[in-house]
Amino acid sequence: MSGDLHYEPREERVYVHLEIDGIMVVPCAITMEDVEYPFSCESDEVFSFLKEKGDDIHECKGDVVELLPVIFQLILMEVPLKCVKEGLKEYPKGDGWEVVKEEDYVKEAKDEIDPRLAKLREFKIDE
Repeated sequence: MSGDLHYEPREERVYVHLEIDGIMVVPCAITMEDVEYPFSCESDEVFSFLKEKGDDIHECKGDVVELLPVIFQLILMEVPLKCVKEGLKEYPKGDGWEVVKEEDYVKEAKDEIDPRLAKLREFKIDE
């Protein structure tokens, strides 16, 4: 993590440019095993020592610029919704259940006949 900080005395604001990169450990969406996920983000933040309204301005408490909550929020924004372990060869299965690929499920569902309509296969149209 690195960054630059600039204090503007006339405006009583602090301008911060943050560059955050690292590796987070998240669970695999299929096997729930730990997966290392690299991330990187940049952000420009504004901190004000005056009470100002605005979505992009963080209010300072006293004479302290608290970067940690902003850094934590930026890292949370980088957490993936779904992460699958690279090189996954075998999907997990157990007693009466198994995880299948979506392509395999669609192919199997396409070939399967609805049991309510199975009798119609025996029906023959005479010309």
